[in-house]
Amino acid sequence: MLTNEEVLKQSQGAFKQWEKTWEKNCKRNAEILKEKGYSNFRLFGHGVGRSLICIAFADSLKDSITDLKKKNPAVDIACVDKAMSYLLDNNIKPQFVYLADAGIDYEKWCKPYLEQTEDICLIMNVTANPLWAENWKGKVFYCVNQDNIKSEDIYAPLSGCNELVKASSNVGNTVIVHSSTYMQYDNYYLVGYDFCWSWKDNYYCGTDSDKRWYMNHNQLLNGVGDMVSTSQNLLFSVRWLQDFINIELVRKGKLIFTTSKKGILSLPYRLLNRVLECATTREPSQKEMDNIINTRAVDIHVRDADNLNKALEDKKILEVVVRHLPPEIMSVHA
Repeated sequence: MLTNEEVLKQSQGAFKQWEKTWEKNCKRNAEILKEKGYSNFRLFGHGVGRSLICIAFADSLKDSITDLKKKNPAVDIACVDKAMSYLLDNNIKPQFVYLADAGIDYEKWCKPYLEQTEDICLIMNVTANPLWAENWKGKVFYCVNQDNIKSEDIYAPLSGCNELVKASSNVGNTVIVHSSTYMQYDNYYLVGYDFCWSWKDNYYCGTDSDKRWYMNHNQLLNGVGDMVSTSQNLLFSVRWLQDFINIELVRKGKLIFTTSKKGILSLPYRLLNRVLECATTREPSQKEMDNIINTRAVDIHVRDADNLNKALEDKKILEVVVRHLPPEIMSVHA
């Protein structure tokens, strides 16, 4: 389990490296938020009774492409920024794309695919590259990282966005954290969450990256006993995610599985093709939805969650939103 000192050191290092870029991006995203941003409240409870396939961009993603082409209306797909292009090139359209980093290349990873984004939701950090949101054809949802250096006290006022998500080290982790916080799916299936690579694999899926050489900081065994390499950042990220899964998801009865044995995340394994063949929806009871509201409204979403009146006010908003799903969930501008 990560120590508080390790997490603090990681947060301070990222802030020192990216502070100027984050401020610049945040100011531009504040303008876009006013123009076209949607509230995460519109997504609250969307996943109850459903399953989500979370897609990162590790090399094992290519092993799942054939299975991912099998459509199942009970299953949604959410992917990280760079994985979007690979999925769309293979005629697989996600419902949600996540963007967390300030330096993700818009010209390479987004611009060539803009015309296909009309019915895809972009969920992004207020400090991420604003060119994505500025040009995105579909709906855009902003959130602010909540971390142990309280950077939310800087970027929430600067952006005008008060909807929080736990800072989670990398964009793949953000997919899981945000979707489990707001949309609250019953089941999560991870694709491309390796956090490592073998001598014959690339750092990214389908991309010959020099990162496999200069980010080679550690060697360890993956889920099938093969020797693999990982970086210090990836090792921190997988440890952070393992802690989050154990503390936040498993204890609350959420089911989360890996669909590849190539990675170093310790999770139960499921065959992806069987998931897509067998997944079904269920209709949640009003009691279940009320319980979700009552247990989540006070401790998430707002910067000043200690202010009880504000939290109770948000609870009323959640009650209205949740009881009108779907299709109203996506129909009202924030």
